[in-house]
Amino acid sequence: MPIFIALTFDDGTYHQYTLLHLLHRLNIRGTIFCVTNLERHPNTNKKLLIREPEKLRELHRMGHEIGSHTCTHPNLTLLSTKELEKELKNSKDTLEKIIGDDVLSFAYPYSLFNKRVLMKVKEYYFYARCGSSIKVPFNINSCDRHKISSIGIKKLMVLTPKIIQFRWSRKDIFIVIMIHDMPKIIFLGLIFYLKILFNPNFIRIKELSDIM
Repeated sequence: MPIFIALTFDDGTYHQYTLLHLLHRLNIRGTIFCVTNLERHPNTNKKLLIREPEKLRELHRMGHEIGSHTCTHPNLTLLSTKELEKELKNSKDTLEKIIGDDVLSFAYPYSLFNKRVLMKVKEYYFYARCGSSIKVPFNINSCDRHKISSIGIKKLMVLTPKIIQFRWSRKDIFIVIMIHDMPKIIFLGLIFYLKILFNPNFIRIKELSDIM
C-alpha cells in the first residue's frame, strides 16, 4: 500500500526557508507553521521569516503550505480565553494578509492543548497538527483532523521497522514529520532516506486533511 509523508516545519525561521527551497528543487512541497508577532523565536533567539514577508509569499508561490503557530509561541493552555483568541485570530489574519490566501492549518506550540484550546482552534482553523499522542502515529483511521499526530526525526528512526512491517497491511500509511532546524546535508540525507526506504508520496497537511 502507498505511504504518504507530510514534512512540517515549526516556527518559520530563516533556515527553514532554505530547507523549503531545497524541497522545491526536489519537487516536494511541505508545510511551514509561522510565529507572526516576534522577530526572533522566544526560546532559540533564531530570526523569524515574518521579518521579511516577501519570503513567505515566495514559499507560498512555490506551493508550500503556510500555517499558523500563533503570534508569540505561548503555552496556550495557560492563557485566558481573550488571550487565546488573540493568539489564534491575529496570527491567522497576519499570514492571510501576507500571502493573499486562506490559512487553514495550525500547529500547537510545544504540542500542548486541552479541551478549551481545541474548541477555540476549531473556530479558526480547518485542521491542526500536534505531537505524537499514539504509539502508531501513521494510522489515521481514527484521528481527529484538529489533533493530527506527528513524530520527530529520532522517533522516525525508531519506528522505521514498524512502518516497514505495517506497509504490508491493506491500509494506507500516513506519516507526519515535525522538523525544526537541521543542517542542509542532514536534511538532504533525511529526504533520500525516506525515498529509498518508503518511496513515499510527499503531501502537505492540506492534502492529508482532505484524505481524512
